Amino acid sequence: MRILSLCLLMLFLFCTPCLAEWNYADTGLLVLRIVDWGQTRTVALNPDNYRELNPILGQHPDLGEVNAYFSVLILTDILIAEYANPKVHKFWQIIQITPELWCVGNNINLKLRCTF
Repeated sequence: MRILSLCLLMLFLFCTPCLAEWNYADTGLLVLRIVDWGQTRTVALNPDNYRELNPILGQHPDLGEVNAYFSVLILTDILIAEYANPKVHKFWQIIQITPELWCVGNNINLKLRCTF
């Protein structure tokens, strides 16, 4: 699973600059997603010390669930950036970046590290 995660990360990092509708907000969202992904992997690896607040993942997700969730989420972000009309794209950014900022900031306050 670690190799799959690293391959997906490299794929997204090197493929996204070629997208026609890519902007700084998309890049910021991608960075936030990757940081949150790493932090959530830390939660999954330490169920005795942490619990996940995301109701979709549950309090103690395993690494497979975390990897699948973030892979689908990042792929969705990329597809929306590429194919959605500009209004939908902008709305998606607003409703996704705001909670991601809170989650990553909260995890930083908890001293959570990224684990890949």
